[in-house]
Amino acid sequence: MSDQPKLLIDVGNTQLKYTWFESTDLISDLQSTTIELESWPSLLAGKPQVLLCSVKSHDLTVAIVNQLKLAKLDYRIAETQAEAFGIQNSYQTVTNMGSDRWMAMLGADLLVNNDVLVVDAGTAITCDFIVNKQHLGGWIAPGLGMLRRTVVSNTQRVFDFSDTKAQLSPGKDTANCVANGAMAQIIGMIMQAAAIMQTHSAQFSIVLTGGDRNTIQNQLPENQLDIIVHNNLVLAGLARLSLKNNI
Repeated sequence: MSDQPKLLIDVGNTQLKYTWFESTDLISDLQSTTIELESWPSLLAGKPQVLLCSVKSHDLTVAIVNQLKLAKLDYRIAETQAEAFGIQNSYQTVTNMGSDRWMAMLGADLLVNNDVLVVDAGTAITCDFIVNKQHLGGWIAPGLGMLRRTVVSNTQRVFDFSDTKAQLSPGKDTANCVANGAMAQIIGMIMQAAAIMQTHSAQFSIVLTGGDRNTIQNQLPENQLDIIVHNNLVLAGLARLSLKNNI
């Protein structure tokens, strides 16, 4: 394996996150750092090998790749596949699935020894069902913040405050009603996904990631579910690929 440092980059819908990864690092302990888009080229000074996952616009991805080419770096862009590590993708046209979802599935599969429900709670929330290494399909829905903003922007005399903490209890003012209603929708989605998993699997784990992971975890009945929280499953999937491909 090359001695060059390895830079893993997750270009998400709202943020760019990265980590430095070595083959001796534990993927389960992987931590990400957020950096502004205009500042990320500062990471390239040490001439790292780069593995990139991007769900941003084509133009932005091209701009990032041009920076990598200008710096004369070895790089690879992760793409969604029909199969990897024994996991079979359910999509007939695999390019229609965002590479971030596929990376999250690859990362989550590595963390568990049984079937897995992958929940990525970011700008959008996604649920992906994996049973016996077969991806059964998934869901995509508005994330917690998007739900709250949608209600406020499309309803007169309804308001929200960004610092209002979302819980499952009934709200006693409008801001709490909006925040708690959004949380109830998210938790309901995850619990329904868990119920579907129970019809397919005798033993499964929920691996929860994304920016709202901790807020959501606090509202889930952990005594009923096997929940694993990971800092960034997209980067975990990239790390797994880097080990497989010796990059």
